[in-house]
Amino acid sequence: MALNFGSFVAGFARQGTADFEREETMVSNLVSKSFDKWLVDGPAAHKAQRARKKELRRQAKILSSYNLSPDKVGVILEQGRADEVIKYLGGVNSLTGNARKAYLEPLGGDIGNIVKFADGYEESGMTIDQIINKVGGKISGGMSLSDAFADIGQKKENTLANLLSPNVSNIVSKRKKMYESIYGKGSIESALSSATGTIETEGLGLSGQVFTPDPERSAVIEKTLDPDKDFRTASYAQGVTKNYIASLIGGRYTQNEGLFIPPAITKKHNAITKANLLEIVNKGIASKANTKTGNLSDESIAEINQELKNYVDQNMNKQIVQEETRVEGLSIEDASNELNALKSKVSSKLVNDSGKPGSIPYNTWQDQYARLLVKLKRAPNIDVAKTLAFKEFTALTKQRKVREQSIGTEDDMSTMQP
Repeated sequence: MALNFGSFVAGFARQGTADFEREETMVSNLVSKSFDKWLVDGPAAHKAQRARKKELRRQAKILSSYNLSPDKVGVILEQGRADEVIKYLGGVNSLTGNARKAYLEPLGGDIGNIVKFADGYEESGMTIDQIINKVGGKISGGMSLSDAFADIGQKKENTLANLLSPNVSNIVSKRKKMYESIYGKGSIESALSSATGTIETEGLGLSGQVFTPDPERSAVIEKTLDPDKDFRTASYAQGVTKNYIASLIGGRYTQNEGLFIPPAITKKHNAITKANLLEIVNKGIASKANTKTGNLSDESIAEINQELKNYVDQNMNKQIVQEETRVEGLSIEDASNELNALKSKVSSKLVNDSGKPGSIPYNTWQDQYARLLVKLKRAPNIDVAKTLAFKEFTALTKQRKVREQSIGTEDDMSTMQP
């Protein structure tokens, strides 16, 4: 009997079409799930890297307050010993009399000897910011879209199988265009790069040695410094609590400049003021200090820090909830109008710390813009939205720069960088 080849191919094609559609749906779903995962993991990795650099900057500021050179600060940061050294120097700085002398003895009486360089050392000339960028590194590498989907749909045994197998590249391309219409051009590659990339750091090229106190010697000294006793000076308590305030709100504290609270924090959370926070510190020290010596215990200082944390948490969370509620209550039209108004502020150079009427700090701008994106369903969550807000800010400032240059005006971007 002759084989009816036409009927055979037609029957196979019908089954093949069903298989093709099923496979195409599976691949399409996998691509979407991958995109969704990267859009969460990518910004999270980026946020963690920014937090790492922020922590390095905080540590560097504290170390610099002890008059350590940028090179010495860099050696301490690069070797991952910042917290250890800060704790040691803070302990030294809080003491007086024989206890202070005993702690400084291994350093030759000079705090600056906490780091020693080899003979022939010459200063590198690096700034603290340059050191932080080298030590903190950046996210680099990462997988490409073609690599991410390289193993999907590649089993093509023959020509007929090729015709009946989903084209992964086309599916990825179509999905990518759809997602970019929501999250912006290049958002998928950027998220994937951050999600799969690695942190690459640069060596400082400094071979310094960080002093490590002799454990036995330190143990002997510590016996005279019972944490339950009042041996910390009021001056030390002031420094510790102000440093703690700075860590809670992204501010800074140095012995020379005192406590600085970013204007954006007070503007957004009007109860978080320098006066209110220092009142908690001063009242705490006054009520807990030894009536004879004026000193405090570590436990008392910890209690003051807890009061500060409770105050900041309560007031920050209260205002955040209020802003979330306000934005949620906006109509789509009002939310769109607010978004456009925020874009206009960038074009008008009103996103800075100048204090000019109508201006707002970048952090406030980014937060408001991000919440509106979530409200308008242009971002799945606040973290992704903040990444998109950053990209929009960068794009708007570049557009303004090009526009102003075209008409010959000077464009100072220094106060507009996030």
